[in-house]
Amino acid sequence: MMDLPDDWWQFTAVSQRLSEWFSRHLLPLFVVIRGNNQTQHPLYTGLLLYYERLLFWITAGHVIEEMRQIVRNPQIEVLQARWLDRYQIGGAANIPVSIGTVPMFSYYSQDIDFGACLVTELNARLLLTNNNVQIMNEEIWRGVGTENSDGYYLLGYPEEYCQIESAETGDSSVFRSLHARCACLPVRKIAYRGHDPFNHFWDDPEAIYGEVLPFLDSNEQPQSVSGMSGGPLFSIERDPNRGIVYRLCGIQRSWDSNERLIRVEPIHRIVRLIEEWVSQHTPEAHETAVTD
Repeated sequence: MMDLPDDWWQFTAVSQRLSEWFSRHLLPLFVVIRGNNQTQHPLYTGLLLYYERLLFWITAGHVIEEMRQIVRNPQIEVLQARWLDRYQIGGAANIPVSIGTVPMFSYYSQDIDFGACLVTELNARLLLTNNNVQIMNEEIWRGVGTENSDGYYLLGYPEEYCQIESAETGDSSVFRSLHARCACLPVRKIAYRGHDPFNHFWDDPEAIYGEVLPFLDSNEQPQSVSGMSGGPLFSIERDPNRGIVYRLCGIQRSWDSNERLIRVEPIHRIVRLIEEWVSQHTPEAHETAVTD
């Protein structure tokens, strides 16, 4: 592997292969809502992070705020919400979640865009025993900023890669089938350009900025990363002893479609915000801790 060209990670086949590996960290949240005689099916990108025996589903702050608005709106009915954990037993490939009662928190401003749900102990146990789901732990993000990266990948479920099929059953209920494909896009990290009073995209000097690169051998990419907010940005590097090493740098929060640029909430700030929330909610938070 050490003899591969420097751009080895920008080829479609490599991205597809690594996507199978990386996507185990993703846990999409599928929500069905109805309002104004219309049914909508948002799919939110997120991932699981383990902190002090607490399991969090982390995503962008504006995703949590959108879910809160759905719950608070009396004209909108939440028909169902499920974490799609891909469990390999028929009829058990998802976990129901009540977005109206699950503990949520968000930090959402021009400078910060991070949010999370605290996973209940019962659901945490189900997820932790699922081999198709891999939890983010400290080893995956430790050392970020010191790595000698070959490149970066952004993962998530863009809206244009999601398709819903609905069919009424004999008892007047509706059967819905979701077909969603994970995107694994090569990214080149770019320098912060400085504050721009006319473009809030550049408001945060502490954020990570990157350019979504085309594949070197195909045009197989979504036109927009809409739907990928909350998806991870991984750094990748080759190690002569361990093969491919990857680290979680942060989660995607905003998108500049003109230049195909992304702004990423860095993992060190994410962990700091989780620590802050846990310290303020210690008793009720630890009621859902996963015990041995």
